[in-house]
Amino acid sequence: EVVTERFTFRGTCQAASFKLATPFGKLEFRRDDIAGMAFGASRNRATTPSVAGSNLAPENWPNTRVSLHKGQKLTLRAKGQLFVHNYNLSCGPEGTKQYGGSSYANLPMLSLVAKLGKNGKPFAAGKEYQGTVPRAGVLYLGVIPFRRNVAASGSYEVRIEARR
Repeated sequence: EVVTERFTFRGTCQAASFKLATPFGKLEFRRDDIAGMAFGASRNRATTPSVAGSNLAPENWPNTRVSLHKGQKLTLRAKGQLFVHNYNLSCGPEGTKQYGGSSYANLPMLSLVAKLGKNGKPFAAGKEYQGTVPRAGVLYLGVIPFRRNVAASGSYEVRIEARR
């Protein structure tokens, strides 16, 4: 039975199996093993998670639950502020280079960063990032620490858009 917005029709499936290309490789399903299927239109995906100042790379990367596929166009747009009260410092997703010292992956302190997969290489997302996804994986977001044992309050709201 196939149900659409405009009509419903019934019939029988003649194929003995179905083959699907997935981000995990090609999969084959036997007709007798399938209880039901749901198909959705291929659309652009968009979501807006929040990344707190406590989501510090490399230890605490929040999982956005956005699975990306190789070749997709990825756009990240971030807004918001993080505050370090002891230093009277406020900055946006691009972070700050106002204070010296080394930082994780040599990225600006308090900047928004992203990576693909748990073991992916971090890259600067900043206020806006646009690029082509180099490999399939789940998107993780985080913040570069300001200084060891110095907490930042606030958060960044990140608009994630992925399209084919």
